[in-house]
Amino acid sequence: MWIISTMMENEWNEDPAERKFIQSNFVAANRGVEIERIFIFNRSDYTKFKENTYIKRYLASNKIQSKFVDSKILKDKRNYLLNTINNGLIGTDDYALLLDLPSDGTSRGYVILNKIEIEKAKKCFNEFQELAIPLKEIFKQ
Repeated sequence: MWIISTMMENEWNEDPAERKFIQSNFVAANRGVEIERIFIFNRSDYTKFKENTYIKRYLASNKIQSKFVDSKILKDKRNYLLNTINNGLIGTDDYALLLDLPSDGTSRGYVILNKIEIEKAKKCFNEFQELAIPLKEIFKQ
């Protein structure tokens, strides 16, 4: 799985659906699924996320690769990538792509099975990898 999280307000909170989703990431990783997650936020806001229970779990995990891209650097260097990720995405290998939406209480997103769109998102993820640093580096401050 390859995931880009834009840190929307409806993510990383105590919502039961959110907790279940995050737990499913760790269950999958323990079964051997390779998971790479990139978190995007402004580096100056790191204290907002540093104490988040769920972010701490990702930081402590040896099974999930967690990285960071500074949203300010992203806007300055590769702003065009923001159009592809929109509110965030989850790629499940090369078969399905889940796109996040801000929660309205009825849905968190939708699924795309179109191979062209999946390839476009995977290419975008790979470009994010070029800008990413380990998430642990941000929280050493």
